[in-house]
Amino acid sequence: MIQDLIKKVVEYLRAKLPELKEKIPLVKLILFGSYAKNRHTVASDIDLLIIYNGNKLKDDYHIVWDILQLPEVQLHIYTLDEFEKLKSSGSSFPKEAEKGIILY
Repeated sequence: MIQDLIKKVVEYLRAKLPELKEKIPLVKLILFGSYAKNRHTVASDIDLLIIYNGNKLKDDYHIVWDILQLPEVQLHIYTLDEFEKLKSSGSSFPKEAEKGIILY
């Protein structure tokens, strides 16, 4: 049953890809955290890493939120430059997030 839920989340996100790519220049979409590790509980949120090309869009969070419309989602949105800087800073977040389920 748990696997079915993860499968549904992945299918839903993949179905939203065309609309997402139409609104932002998407580079990566990764499901990570407890859902990707198959360790989620009813209290878990859905962690998504979203990386896009170009300059920072002031309303990137709202654009993605309006498209996905997922309850209990935690969006981690970066431009490619921001994400590369985060990686070079020594933060463990990029490495952990990139171990997730790559959707795009």
